[in-house]
Amino acid sequence: MKLRFALHWAAGEGGGPIGLEGRFARLLRIGPQTLGLWVVLCSVFLLASIHRLHPTDLWGHLSFGRWIVQNGRLPATDPFRPDLPSEPFVPTWWLSQVVGYGWYRLLGLEGLVAGHALLVTAMVGLLIGATAARGVPLGWATVAGVTGCILASPILGVIRPQLFGMAAFAAALWAVARMTERWTPLVWLGPLFALWANLHGSFLVGLVVLACHLLGTVWDRFWGLRESSDESAGAVGRWSRLVRDKAVWRAVVALAVAAAASCLNPEGPKLFATVAAFSSHPPLRTISEWRPMTLQSLSGLLMLCSVLATGVLLRWSPRRLWASEVLLGLVFGVGALTAIRMLAWWAIVWPWLAAPHLAAVVLLYGKARPPKEAPGGDQLARRWTVAAAVVLLCLWWSPPMHALLTGHPRQPENILSKDTPEPLAQFLLEHNIRGRIYAPMQWADYLVWRTEGAIVPLVHCHVHLIPPEVWEDFLAFERASPHWPQLADKYQLDSLIVHRHDNPRLAAALELHPRCEVLWKDGQTLLARWKKAP
Repeated sequence: MKLRFALHWAAGEGGGPIGLEGRFARLLRIGPQTLGLWVVLCSVFLLASIHRLHPTDLWGHLSFGRWIVQNGRLPATDPFRPDLPSEPFVPTWWLSQVVGYGWYRLLGLEGLVAGHALLVTAMVGLLIGATAARGVPLGWATVAGVTGCILASPILGVIRPQLFGMAAFAAALWAVARMTERWTPLVWLGPLFALWANLHGSFLVGLVVLACHLLGTVWDRFWGLRESSDESAGAVGRWSRLVRDKAVWRAVVALAVAAAASCLNPEGPKLFATVAAFSSHPPLRTISEWRPMTLQSLSGLLMLCSVLATGVLLRWSPRRLWASEVLLGLVFGVGALTAIRMLAWWAIVWPWLAAPHLAAVVLLYGKARPPKEAPGGDQLARRWTVAAAVVLLCLWWSPPMHALLTGHPRQPENILSKDTPEPLAQFLLEHNIRGRIYAPMQWADYLVWRTEGAIVPLVHCHVHLIPPEVWEDFLAFERASPHWPQLADKYQLDSLIVHRHDNPRLAAALELHPRCEVLWKDGQTLLARWKKAP
């Protein structure tokens, strides 16, 4: 009996959708699995809120958001590098920049840390919901959410617009899981992609998911009709039945709705080509996260573990492998191997694909357990008490939430990471130092943010705005090329900022050069004024 039920469920024939009233009643019962879900989500929020703010492109996005709000329009080119060569501004994440800046104005640095934790928690929660929508028990769906969080850990530690895209990606998988039986997801799929196309350029990844679902549905339905129909019906009959198939039409309409909604952005349909060509920009090829994955990195090891686990599951799983699952696994698996940054999408789609097979293996080979009785009033009250206590403790122990709730924000040095050049920024502000500078890329965005654009960097973290020839000259500074004085004159630099540990050769050259005047230095930073040539 157990084997028969397991095979039917594993093939996707059992465990029909639960109605809204049934889900509400299950939520009120707050069984052990639901209580575990509360604990996991609160733990994810607490751990994510411990992260500090690093000198990354976060500060560049905030600077762009501030500029857009103050000017009431989108920039045409890089507004923080005036009179320097620049590529056209790409409005793929303008809305997340505006939202981030508004969030900062409302809640300050503590709000940024709390917002990071909320986005990570939302991504994990949506992944759990998307997995449960495939008929997976809530406990195993929660395991899938935790697995996705672990796989994406090299990426989740930094707050950036990509987190909006990761949450939307999990929501798109939820829609795919529900579309197999109903039209309801199409109601919110359009607004989701309309927002996604303005929050982050990864909306194309969501369209790839819907395309894989469509192709896989057509394949499965066509061959399923061939097996179930009479030989006399022929191919024409199977194709005519396929055209009338509701699951196929739901997949077609979903892809059309999502593609049309994605055009609701400042560039319209042109944004598709802009985002598709984004990764081909030459400077991006030298950035580590855009390089192919290697086993020497944490990302490579996590990817290898997931691939090995896939082989084990497919060997023992009695569940049918659908064509859409194969397509999604191949597309995003190969994508993650070609670029480390693509691990973000593999970390979400792989648990969503693997969890049903894992649950089927456990159901088939595990020990049968008798059904548990519904909890009584006292037990239900205790569980609700535990859930409320977990939430309250999470909010109280979370550093940013504790600061916001008590009204006592922490000092910036307790929020910013140690490698943030805040002392240097204070020196620049106190001595009114402005103009063009060379600075390490990871510091330039923060200095632009703190000086409100008074500092004009040669290069910042938005590398897609940097022309290739400027990027090559910047790399010459990074290599402490003997021609760096000529480059300083070429770009009419006013100051040079060097990380003394990362670039000791250039730091030593600045201290010895007759046209350099060292204005300030500490354990990690050196600031020198560059005297213009007569």
